[in-house]
Order: sequence, then structure tokens, then C-alpha cells
Amino acid sequence: IVETLSGSRSPAVLMANHGPFTIGADARAAVKAAAMCEEVARTVHIARQGGELVPIEQGMIDRLNDRYQNVYGQH
Repeated sequence: IVETLSGSRSPAVLMANHGPFTIGADARAAVKAAAMCEEVARTVHIARQGGELVPIEQGMIDRLNDRYQNVYGQH
């Protein structure tokens, strides 16, 4: 888990036969990461019901993540 999260932007990792492990600056941040992980899992599950998933290219993911982190909801 530590090796997987080292150097990663993600605060969460899924461990086979267990579930998510999350980290954060404090307990609140780690719980938020767990809640977000669960929501993403729910979204993927629902999306799979509609058929084959189409991956998004990494560059687009990076741009959307940057927008979410630095623009969306900022005043």
C-alpha cells in the first residue's frame, strides 16, 4: 500500500480481497478520500451497466483534475 501510494496523486488504493485504503493530511481528509473512492466505484459500476467503458486519455484526465483542483469552486 505504501509503495503504491508513494509518489501518486491518489490518496486511495484498492487492495484485492479487502477494499480501499486511504490517506490524508488528517483523519477528515482520509475519510473524504474513502467517500470519494466509494462514489467513483458506484459511478463505474453504473457505467458498466450501459456497456463497455471507453477510457479517457491521461492528458485529458490531468487537465480535468487540474481544473477541479484549481478552478472549480474557487473564488
